[in-house]
Amino acid sequence: MIHSARTLAVLALCFAATAHAQRADTVLLNGKIVTADERGAIHQAVAVRDGRIVALGKSAVVRRLAGKNTRVVDLHGRTVIPGMIDVHMHAIRAGLSYATEVHWLQALRMYTAGSAWFAHDDARRGALGVGKLADLVVLNKDYLTVPLDEIGGLHSLLTMVGGRVVYAEGDYKTYE
Repeated sequence: MIHSARTLAVLALCFAATAHAQRADTVLLNGKIVTADERGAIHQAVAVRDGRIVALGKSAVVRRLAGKNTRVVDLHGRTVIPGMIDVHMHAIRAGLSYATEVHWLQALRMYTAGSAWFAHDDARRGALGVGKLADLVVLNKDYLTVPLDEIGGLHSLLTMVGGRVVYAEGDYKTYE
């Protein structure tokens, strides 16, 4: 019985140390995180550590990964999409054919996950998922609900590449 108690105590210490080491560098909360993965998942929050995504989910759950040195970004409901990769593909041509109808999420996936696949780098980027690079964009309007004629006017308020903020404006300027 004493041996079992010691084993449990050692395991508890190991798990506590691991949980402390798992603190995120950056946590983005209260948003609409469009993963552009094959399931089309949408989450409220994302946590980043060492340039990679370590968690996606509900804000209350992901917030637990924040430590005292974690940069916490309140998205105020804004939409986050994966960063786009320029491989000079012409995915838009699919939408110009009467035989093909492209949904907005399909188009986003073509320009993010599809481009990463085309560049032979889809294991690391192109969609927002645990283990992938934190290449993401916080948009000024909701990509999923904005009228079609306004999509071309969407722009980034915050851009992260490999978990590092490379562009910020407005309320997000303090994170640059």
